[in-house]
Amino acid sequence: MSNYGSHPLGCNEQPHWRSTEVYRCEICGTKTNHWFLWGAGAAMYKHNAIMCPGDHYKEHDKLETLLKRHLELSDQINDYRGILERATGTDREQATKAVEILEAQRDLLKTGIENMRELFMDKVDDLMGDTSWTILTFYPSTRYCFKKDLPVRLPS
Repeated sequence: MSNYGSHPLGCNEQPHWRSTEVYRCEICGTKTNHWFLWGAGAAMYKHNAIMCPGDHYKEHDKLETLLKRHLELSDQINDYRGILERATGTDREQATKAVEILEAQRDLLKTGIENMRELFMDKVDDLMGDTSWTILTFYPSTRYCFKKDLPVRLPS
């Protein structure tokens, strides 16, 4: 077995291990310190990866979609505000209404996002070991690759 220098424990190839840092998913807020050796076959490149424990659930995909829509609305609002600064008369009134509508939509999405995150918070965390962790955030780039057919209701 080869020694992977980037392995936090400096050990030989192990399929998974626990780190001393905790990683909070930027999408759903769940926490994990569970790392995997990702890759396939003896000759293939392998690397360390962390996966969000909430990514097994369909709601995680829905939450990610809501977050992307929230970001897109924020960008649109900024664009319209730029137009609003230069607009006069009727154009200014229309741009003002457009910004107000987009802001209301963004506020509704924010509420939906917060409610959906409540499904995950402290319910599907995957933590083991010392409780004096440093908490870092991560955007899950390694995804659950099987069909997400787990129940709509997350464990309580």
